[in-house]
Amino acid sequence: MTDHDAPPSPRRTAESIDVTVPLEARHAAMLRVVAATIGADVGFSIDEIDDVRLGLSEAFALLVQQPPSPRVRTTFSVDDRELTIRLVPESGRVEVEADELATSILRSVVDRFEIDAAAITLVKRAVEAVGR
Repeated sequence: MTDHDAPPSPRRTAESIDVTVPLEARHAAMLRVVAATIGADVGFSIDEIDDVRLGLSEAFALLVQQPPSPRVRTTFSVDDRELTIRLVPESGRVEVEADELATSILRSVVDRFEIDAAAITLVKRAVEAVGR
C-alpha cells in the first residue's frame, strides 16, 4: 500500500458552529440536538453524547437563572475528537455561580468546565468509541 492509498486519518481539523437562541429554558432542547449531532459526528459513544447533552442542559439552566439576557450564543468547536461548547449571553456577562449540585453534575459528565465573567465553557473528549 502506498501513502496515497492509505485510509484517511481519523483526526479532524478544527471547525466551529455558532447557534444563537433566546435565553429561555424551552430553547435548550435545540442546543442539545446540535450537541448530540456534532458528538455523533466526532465519534462519541452514546454515553458520551448523553454526558454532553446533560452538561449543556446544566450550563444553560445556570444562565437562565441569571439577570435577564435576551439571547445566548453557543459555539460548538471540534478539534480532533474533542468538543468545546462555549455559552456567551448577549448581555456579555455571566453573573451566576454553580451550586454544589450543578458543580457535581458538570464534573461527572464533562472533562473540563469553566464559569467566568464572560462565558460558560464545557469540554468533552471522545474516548469510549473505537474503530473510528
